Amino acid sequence: DNGQLKEIGNYERGIKVGQWKSFHRNNELASIGEYHNGRRTGTWQTFYDNGHLEEVGIYHRSKKDGEWETYYDTEEIKEIVQYTNGKVNGQKEEYYENGQLRIRGKYIDGTPSGEWKMYFTDGKLGAHGAYRNGFEVGEWKLYYFSGQLREVGRMEEGEQVGEWTMYQEDGTIEYKNFRRGRGGS
Repeated sequence: DNGQLKEIGNYERGIKVGQWKSFHRNNELASIGEYHNGRRTGTWQTFYDNGHLEEVGIYHRSKKDGEWETYYDTEEIKEIVQYTNGKVNGQKEEYYENGQLRIRGKYIDGTPSGEWKMYFTDGKLGAHGAYRNGFEVGEWKLYYFSGQLREVGRMEEGEQVGEWTMYQEDGTIEYKNFRRGRGGS
């Protein structure tokens, strides 16, 4: 290689231990964290090559655990995610670069579950519904940017079923459609 420093840390009997740092090609810090018996542990941080924080969270036995925060390279929060034993578990929030909430929902053992809400860049509600075992279920509502209801219907295992009503932006019904789920409408 070109002799540029990529990583710095210690080994004991061939196993990474203690604090380790890695670097970008421009010599900016890329990551910093601790190893115990060759496994990531404690707080870890990663950085963009401009030096801004990209991600911060805790590892337990080399698996993400607890709250992790990810940032845009402009330093605005991008997402906040809860982990348990390396899987998304609990609340997850994603944000637009302008700081507005984009998505809020829950995971159970790595799978979307429970109520989810999606928002437009100005913070207005764009859609909401629920997940069970990773599939959309129950009533889902989608909205125009103006806040007016655009579409409403039911989902079963990720498929549209039953009557779906589509609205024009002035609130009048554009049309209704009956969906049978798998196999078409």
